Amino acid sequence: MSNSKRSSAQNAKTSSSKQSSHPPSHSKQDARRKRDSTQRSSRSSFSPLEKISAPPLHILMVLDQFNIGGTETYTLSLTRELLRQGVKVTVAGKQGKLLQSFNGLGCPVYELDFVTDYHEPNTEREQELLQMLASIVELNTIHIIHAHQFPSGKIAKAVAEAAHIPFVFTVHGTYYDHTFLEEMKDAIVISVSPAVERMLRTNGISSHLIPNGIDVDEYQPRSRVYREHLRKKLGLPQDALIAMYASRLSWEKADICKQVIHAASALRNFGFQRLYMLIVGDGKDEKLLSDLAKQEHLLYPQQILTFTGETVNIHSYFQVADCVIGTGRVGLEAMASMLPFIAFGTKGYIGAVHSSNASAAWDSWFGDHGSTPESFTIVKLMSEIERVLNLNEQDRRMLTHWGRDHVNERYRISTVTRRLLDTYQQAVMNLDAAKNA
Repeated sequence: MSNSKRSSAQNAKTSSSKQSSHPPSHSKQDARRKRDSTQRSSRSSFSPLEKISAPPLHILMVLDQFNIGGTETYTLSLTRELLRQGVKVTVAGKQGKLLQSFNGLGCPVYELDFVTDYHEPNTEREQELLQMLASIVELNTIHIIHAHQFPSGKIAKAVAEAAHIPFVFTVHGTYYDHTFLEEMKDAIVISVSPAVERMLRTNGISSHLIPNGIDVDEYQPRSRVYREHLRKKLGLPQDALIAMYASRLSWEKADICKQVIHAASALRNFGFQRLYMLIVGDGKDEKLLSDLAKQEHLLYPQQILTFTGETVNIHSYFQVADCVIGTGRVGLEAMASMLPFIAFGTKGYIGAVHSSNASAAWDSWFGDHGSTPESFTIVKLMSEIERVLNLNEQDRRMLTHWGRDHVNERYRISTVTRRLLDTYQQAVMNLDAAKNA
């Protein structure tokens, strides 16, 4: 006999024994009271295992491609945490540098070419992709499809509708095509910042405001010995003060990188000789930026600026750096690593993030999703880099401890995942209610 059945049987015997020890009552009221008591006893005898014996939710997570970027890295963290919290997850997307990391989670991972090698919609194979994704839904008994990007999101939505299961779409920025957003109006939409939520509301789309999160435990304060080892490997002086810019080197992010290079050049020319730069990431404008660094004399005769390229282990460069410049998820990772963070996004400039401007940083997703109180000038950026790198030990400790605590309190992946799970479960309940109406 199973534990749960044995427990129920024992409880039933106990209840029967208690009833026989009382004199019989012939009143209808007493009989009704006994019957109600027996029912309550039976309900309370269920073990916790019986209460959660229903199959766990099974989520199909869909990405365009397993690239290295904020959306993809967040989806990796989210998938890992969903698995930790007992949710089943299957993932689909085009092969990319993060594929191995997703495979390492131990959940089913399917390679589907939603985009071409030039990251264009794979329109020629759209029907085939629809059929393959539909077969994955059927094979794995998927309860919800959660997508994050276009064009994979468009295909995923069509499959969810055909399978009569909820479709969730996270809007990670303000760069989505207006026509595509119109198609998402009847989806369950997640916005990742107040600026995105306002943008969607303006377009007549209601959304659940849930920030992206990170696993804070993956990011640790610097180790002196490891830091010295990595600096030696990169050919950087041990006494250098290193500012790091991390982002894709394309489009608006490449323009920001240009400003960072100009600021570094000007600071060196004004006598800040201990300043060195790390540029972490790649993209179509990498050569253009490298040529600019040469023109600014940051590569010759002494290499003041180092291009590292794309990496799946940004943690190592956080160990090397003294401050980080960037936006979005990079900000969360830098602050979790106890590094001062200067927020500079495609929509606005925040400067060094601290308790007084944390709300503005959250509202605009560190300057990437909406306007900011600060207006950008190259002089402000230069001044902020110099000030942060020259902080005394006490002020630096206060700022960096605050940063890690702030990320832990507001953006911890376990908390974010629980909020998302509430949204998933409500979506399933609403659909069941609609089917039974």
